[in-house]
Amino acid sequence: MLFKIILTLALLAFAAYGLLQRRTSRLVGGLSTFFCISGLVLVWNPELSTEIANIVGVGRGADLVFYVFIAVMGFVGLYLHLRIESTIRMITDLARANALQNPLYPGSDPDGPDGAASAPISAAGRPDRIRPRKPSD
Repeated sequence: MLFKIILTLALLAFAAYGLLQRRTSRLVGGLSTFFCISGLVLVWNPELSTEIANIVGVGRGADLVFYVFIAVMGFVGLYLHLRIESTIRMITDLARANALQNPLYPGSDPDGPDGAASAPISAAGRPDRIRPRKPSD
């Protein structure tokens, strides 16, 4: 009984978080709330998971819950991967736009016109962080 109470509190907290996330992403917020409510129903009625498992052709309710968990984690992993790729593209675009708007020229003033320090100039007249290419054979 103690485990059911702890699990209920955790699922309620996740459901509340999901409801708060609906402003950011309706899909993620709605799905997380749905799965939390479904989890609450299964925590308090564990025989229901076995009945559903028998309907869909899985032997035990615990196996069905595990299979659904694996599928959901696959979708979560895909979603996170797509978000990370999108963020990487956005950072690349921002860095490219910044580099085009604020180029570093060889022999320029290290303190820059706006007082921001730029890369130090090497003896060869290039900023130290720009390395010359080696000729390929």
